[in-house]
Amino acid sequence: MEKMHSRLFAHHPSVAGMAHGFYEIRRNGERFIGHGGDTIAFHSELVIQPETDFGFFLSFNAAEGATARTAVTDSVLDYFYPGDGGALPAFPTEPLAGSAERIAKIVGAYRLNRRSYTKLEGVTGLAGDLTFVPGEEGEIVLPIPRLGGRYIEVAPFEFRKQGRQELLVFDTDDAGNVTRGFIGSLPIMVADKVPFLEQAGNHQLIIALTLLASLFVIINAVRNRGAHAAQAATAVVARQVLVGASVVNLAFAVGLAVVASGADLNVLIFDFPPPGTGLVLLLPVIGAVLSITCVAMIVPIWRAADCNVWQRLRFTYTALVFALFILVLWYWHLLGWNY
Repeated sequence: MEKMHSRLFAHHPSVAGMAHGFYEIRRNGERFIGHGGDTIAFHSELVIQPETDFGFFLSFNAAEGATARTAVTDSVLDYFYPGDGGALPAFPTEPLAGSAERIAKIVGAYRLNRRSYTKLEGVTGLAGDLTFVPGEEGEIVLPIPRLGGRYIEVAPFEFRKQGRQELLVFDTDDAGNVTRGFIGSLPIMVADKVPFLEQAGNHQLIIALTLLASLFVIINAVRNRGAHAAQAATAVVARQVLVGASVVNLAFAVGLAVVASGADLNVLIFDFPPPGTGLVLLLPVIGAVLSITCVAMIVPIWRAADCNVWQRLRFTYTALVFALFILVLWYWHLLGWNY
């Protein structure tokens, strides 16, 4: 039992670590151990301090239980172990030397490593990364609810949330580049810094551009139907392939939205993927073939004498955007049946 309660591993001395089955919970300079549990339907927490024979267990059977659990846990620990805050790094009266250079290395997008790296479930990361932006001098800002807020540097690469106890610590490689961040109260996770080309925000932009281009291609095809019948076969075939890819792209977006809207989150935990997913995922495969064909036809289109410069540029742009869209789908395991 003593072995189970002892520290097994920590990402950094300043953050909570893992025991054996338990994880550390730090509050007011005290060390507790415990473990949480969550589904959509319930949120639980066990907190104990064996040295003082203290402990409690909470469980809520509602989605809002996650917020209630944190509030009750903090309140109970503050009541019985108020502490004096002496074990916490103090906020400096002025920014630390070299803070601006360190913050410049930190800012950017990060993604929690508690996710699927090879299966369809990993698409949840497309919803967005944790993006740190510069704040006032000596500060970084995480603009999201709950975990977010202003963090002030209290030691090199270590930040404390303004007026709170939460800590963020950043790790660097041998070259001094920031590679990941540690959330002081979550020893079970690491936030990996995401390269620019892999950031969810950039992929969201590519998806938006693809759907917008697909819509315009279809509208233009309907509006100008029959107007290009006299053009050479190359231009006619290229236009037909582009329209086909556009239809498939929009159909996939609509199909995915329908499947997602009809999914029951409580059922998804035990039965994934939701019905209809396999059929919808056939569309990106067809779209990939059509999009690759569009890219292959860029050179013939530029050589076609009956295409003007605007038509060539428009076709090239759309084909390249569609190709990027396929790469995005592949990155997020939406190309094929990865489940």
